[in-house]
Amino acid sequence: MVLPLPMAVSITPLSLDSDSRAYRFATAFAELGFRSIVIEGYKSQNCFWGDELDVRSLRGNRSTARPGSVLPSGRVSRFVATFRRGHFGYVGELLLHAAFKLFDWCRLTVAKRKIPAAKVYVLHSFEYYRAIRSFAKTSGAIILYDAHDFYRGIAPQGTATSYERNFLNPLLCALEDQILAEADATTTVSEGVARLLNRFSPKAVHVIRNVHDGRKDDPSAVSIKDRLKLASTDELMVVVGNYKPGMAAEAAIESLRHLPTNFHLAFIGRGYEICDTSKFADVSSRLHFGIALAPTEIVPSIRSASVGLVLYRPCSENYMNALPNGFFQLVAAGLPIVRGRLSQIEGAISTLDIGKCLCDLHPLALAEAVLCTLRRQRLGLLNDNIAALSERLNWERERTKLADLLDQAEFTKSSPIGNHVRRATRSGIDQKGNK
Repeated sequence: MVLPLPMAVSITPLSLDSDSRAYRFATAFAELGFRSIVIEGYKSQNCFWGDELDVRSLRGNRSTARPGSVLPSGRVSRFVATFRRGHFGYVGELLLHAAFKLFDWCRLTVAKRKIPAAKVYVLHSFEYYRAIRSFAKTSGAIILYDAHDFYRGIAPQGTATSYERNFLNPLLCALEDQILAEADATTTVSEGVARLLNRFSPKAVHVIRNVHDGRKDDPSAVSIKDRLKLASTDELMVVVGNYKPGMAAEAAIESLRHLPTNFHLAFIGRGYEICDTSKFADVSSRLHFGIALAPTEIVPSIRSASVGLVLYRPCSENYMNALPNGFFQLVAAGLPIVRGRLSQIEGAISTLDIGKCLCDLHPLALAEAVLCTLRRQRLGLLNDNIAALSERLNWERERTKLADLLDQAEFTKSSPIGNHVRRATRSGIDQKGNK
């Protein structure tokens, strides 16, 4: 008699095709012997995954929205922003919070109906903890909270609106505090973010870095230069990852003015429409937005580019400690990297020279760094270092950490899946090749 596989449910507020970290976690659970289900917040436009995952959507395709908002861009979003900034006083903020609470209740009601019973829940958003909390407590299900950012420290100090200070941020902090206290394990993306979370978490926060899993790459992915119909003599700079408020995107666009006319800039990800491109009409033909690739397509596609840019500025506690997924994908693609100085990235690189690191991401400095980096790469000074770093940043090692978390006695011995996890951890990783 064949016993049914225990179920692991991963929950992300994004579509899976824009959350490569949730995808890697979900596939890791499938490899560890679970029936792996993903509950995505919005329906993916690109169903890139294989039969190892069962993906279910809470909502349809996501409409165009500004980063950090559930509202479509346009008049409605601008009108709501006046409430957020306190233009209608305390009463206006109360009305806005009532509307948010209604939206939140509807979101949780849908989630409770669609999220199945499972032995393990992996939450990539603390808001959805309330949808599974009661069941998990009575059933003994394992809860893993994966914090992609230090959310309460994302915005630069002093930039929060009146509504956020008075209502929204206290609510969200309280929700995250609850899952930090009650989850069986909490993971995050870097040592720096873990230190920040440990100020609020009564339990140790574990680090599982966003290292790329090259085994899942799609060899048939179209190269980014072919996709953009660029000539072989064109030089392409790429930025990988969805737009975040801490990114120097407009500085990168302006850097095109200081580069030869065969240089192009492509943003691989969503949300860059927020940039005011009307100021850059003179370089618009060399600027490429709206390129949304599946996680399995990104690395093989961008290998045809010339240089990668990592544009995060240390403008808040979160961004000071960022170790973004796009950095690992650029390394996996073998690209030299021009980047702002972030401690977690420099720690991952260590002493290897893979490109130029800048204290200030100003347009002219970016342009000069790109030209310098390309010259040095073509002299053969960087390629061996990039290859060595790519070999060092191995997803198999990060997956082992995830398996070890599940195998720890403090939250598997009392669970009926404990023995299964230990068996699957040993046999699954050994057979897949922990290199």
